[in-house]
Amino acid sequence: MLQLISKALYSRYWCFYFILVGTLLALLSAPPKIDATFFSDDHSYWYTVEKQSENIFGPIAAPRESHAAKKTFRLTVPLIAKTLDLKRKGIYLLQVTTFFVMLGMGISLARRITSESKVSSLFMASMIPLYTILSSYHEATGHLDAFAYSFLFGAMYFRHPLQVFFACFLASWCDERAFLATSFIFMWWFLQDENANRLRVPSFSAYPDSRAVAVCLSGLSYIALRFLLTFYTPLSLEMGRADLLLVKEYTSFVPLLTYSTFGALWAVILTAGLLLIRQNRPLLLLFLIIPFLLQAIVACMVWDFTRSLSFAFPLLFLSLFIVKDYFNTETIKIGLCVIFLLSLISPVIFFDSQITNVHSIWHIGFDKLIKVVTK
Repeated sequence: MLQLISKALYSRYWCFYFILVGTLLALLSAPPKIDATFFSDDHSYWYTVEKQSENIFGPIAAPRESHAAKKTFRLTVPLIAKTLDLKRKGIYLLQVTTFFVMLGMGISLARRITSESKVSSLFMASMIPLYTILSSYHEATGHLDAFAYSFLFGAMYFRHPLQVFFACFLASWCDERAFLATSFIFMWWFLQDENANRLRVPSFSAYPDSRAVAVCLSGLSYIALRFLLTFYTPLSLEMGRADLLLVKEYTSFVPLLTYSTFGALWAVILTAGLLLIRQNRPLLLLFLIIPFLLQAIVACMVWDFTRSLSFAFPLLFLSLFIVKDYFNTETIKIGLCVIFLLSLISPVIFFDSQITNVHSIWHIGFDKLIKVVTK
């Protein structure tokens, strides 16, 4: 079996084999539970998206504080639905395809970083039980986060500045939290410059990478167009009073929810942070911490903590990019093996107004084993 896996990882079609195995791994980690009621009008999210696709620039008739009202400027998916003439189930099926898109782009990115198929496979396999990936098929109530996640994957995967621009632009119009996450994309492309990466304190006096410039132009274009739409169309969004709702109501759950967002892969993020401190690169560390803190604050201001913090997933690839320069391949491989095993046996937990514990087959099996051993 080990020889077969090793042969597959070094074959010409290793990426295809990984997607097949990754699909099986995902289905065992979080079996889909799709109910016909998910597509009914009881879920205002689908109703809102459907109405938006019928009239892209029409106002949303919903209370100011409702989730539906917050979708006012999330126009990418409604525009796609209108173009392809998709209804609720059609949009969901299109969302399912983002699973393969994210898996394919993710494994290619990890391979680009590590130059090693085993290491990249372990890293990406550890990401599969996360909401970022599972949302593509497990979330069927019209939140549509997977579209934004896949565009952010594309913004790191594509190499041409124009492709990066449109990937960030479309992600921003999927969700405002994706717009915040493009700051990670900027850092991703900034660090691709070897000179910038080697500097202890990044210098912005040098000519920046054209992809990093594309990210900035995308953000400016998004802000400008949103400003114009506010003034020249019926679209408007009134923000309610900012409040750290989650911290007040579920204080004791915040550490657990924070851990569950990235699971055992937090080890990679923390290792990268410690390495930057050790190498006296405080400015780079700050440029990574600030965007994450912004995402965390937003996550605490709404009821969908897991969905919100998951927009920071590019930090995982940035951390791997930093870590790979300080450890040899074998050390990283061993570390990722441990992380992968921990990700399998850890419970898959989402939070969206209430805690949802997805019953992973791996976790159930591990739990039964512990009970047998301790009996």
